[in-house]
Amino acid sequence: MSKRWLAVWCSVTLLLSIVAAWELDRVASGQLFLFALRFDAEASVPELYDARESAAQWRTLSVVAVWFGSIFLLALSRSTGEPTTLSRPLIAFFLLSVVFDLVSTLWFFHLDGIDFELHPAVRLFGYAYGRTIGPVLAKGVQAVGVLFVATKLR
Repeated sequence: MSKRWLAVWCSVTLLLSIVAAWELDRVASGQLFLFALRFDAEASVPELYDARESAAQWRTLSVVAVWFGSIFLLALSRSTGEPTTLSRPLIAFFLLSVVFDLVSTLWFFHLDGIDFELHPAVRLFGYAYGRTIGPVLAKGVQAVGVLFVATKLR
């Protein structure tokens, strides 16, 4: 790996860490739903409280997770083995399960509220980007990460 590629990787990681910290500060200050759609309900009082508490509680760990995730992905990308081609039925099954998970999360966020979500990252994505766009982004990050790791670890 060239020094230039490593410098770009570190720069992108630093930028993502800064964005994560900034977004969590925004949520902690009560500025929720950056990309709220017309049909997304306003935040309830319990959600506003939970958003502030969750953002404060998970801020440091979220920024650290960006760095550890980046190091893990960098190590995987440097593996000498050729990436494996996953079987099409397995990929189709995985993507179908991601879609069902996304639909159930969207339903849950709109029906019950974001504050009942157990996964802190999905909950914070919801608070940061909206009841609809937040889960779509969170599940997208999860799906891409799983597919990348699966191809590299065979």
